[in-house]
Amino acid sequence: MQDQGIDKEELSRIAETVRGDAASYGYIVDKYKDCIYGLCLKMTGSRHEADDLTQEIFLKSFKNLKQYSVQYKFINWLYTLALNIIRNHLRRKRILSFFPLGNRFQNDDGEEIVFEPEDKNGAAPGKPQAELAAQWTEKIIMSLSPVLRATFVLRYVDNLKYDEIASILGVSINTVKVHLNRARTFLFDKYSKQYDETFLP
Repeated sequence: MQDQGIDKEELSRIAETVRGDAASYGYIVDKYKDCIYGLCLKMTGSRHEADDLTQEIFLKSFKNLKQYSVQYKFINWLYTLALNIIRNHLRRKRILSFFPLGNRFQNDDGEEIVFEPEDKNGAAPGKPQAELAAQWTEKIIMSLSPVLRATFVLRYVDNLKYDEIASILGVSINTVKVHLNRARTFLFDKYSKQYDETFLP
């Protein structure tokens, strides 16, 4: 059964693309490029890698568009493809390359993470609270292992429902809940005291 919230223009452009009108896929790219880029950035922590991965994701989705079934939300199909590409990228590189605060620690898998500033002048004292909070958001996300990070981002950054996350990741809803609980527990144990010292008077 087709999802009632489906975008008819989106379906039309997808059909046109599959029939050979490559220009129609520009509508899809324009509609989803920001959220896919955001996902890539949250998963890798690198703007350069996010740019490259976003291009790769849309190229691969264009080539594989015939595999999409209209009974599902297109964005969920795109997320699934995107996360597979991102996971393969992280697996190949075995790096988590960017974080604006220079330090190192272990993620929940015990892997050592090294955060190096993208802008060497960006760590100046007296940063606004909003900017400091944004850095904290990046820090907690990047400290999670790729599996927990994907679940965490889809739930708390992209605000997807449990069943959507389960469909995208190819796991059960219970597994999604377990991963989220594990992520929250890890982050609370690791950062609650440091967060309080940073933000609370």
